[in-house]
Amino acid sequence: MLTAAVFSTYAYMAEYLKVVTEMDVRSISLMLFLFGTAGFFGTLAAGWLMGVHLSATASGFMALFAPTLLLIFLFGQSYPVAVVLVVLWGFVHAAVIPLCQALVLRAAPEAPEFSNSLFNSFGNLGLTGGTMIGGLFIAFFGIRVLPLASIAVLAVAALIFLLERRLYARRSRHPVDAAAQ
Repeated sequence: MLTAAVFSTYAYMAEYLKVVTEMDVRSISLMLFLFGTAGFFGTLAAGWLMGVHLSATASGFMALFAPTLLLIFLFGQSYPVAVVLVVLWGFVHAAVIPLCQALVLRAAPEAPEFSNSLFNSFGNLGLTGGTMIGGLFIAFFGIRVLPLASIAVLAVAALIFLLERRLYARRSRHPVDAAAQ
């Protein structure tokens, strides 16, 4: 769901910047470069923070991702503000993929190869599903509301994450009961 949240807006980023922010092709190319550069640093930050505390890092990046998308929705028409928001978006966006992989690997540490294959499969599903959701939002509501598609999917991802954390905590408190399940 996190991957779907990322790609429901990212898949249409260039068109969003063209239509909503009214950027020209050269400016969009520069924005994609800035987005990718910020993403590099976001990945480094996420990697370091995941080593400290994985769950807190996942929660923190989700908590940064939603307001970033909301700000893009609210102020995406302003060229100078959009530049700053694209950089912030790139930083947060890139962190999601390694976070997802770490969360999947944590779920089944005794089977890392299987976990990694699940990560790849569900990553592709998230990419496809997110792109479809973004496309549907554009078709029904217009490209202006596209960041809201990501926020909606991110809300579902956050709910799943919270439920998983609660289940994990309950199993840790009652290992005998968990083994019987």
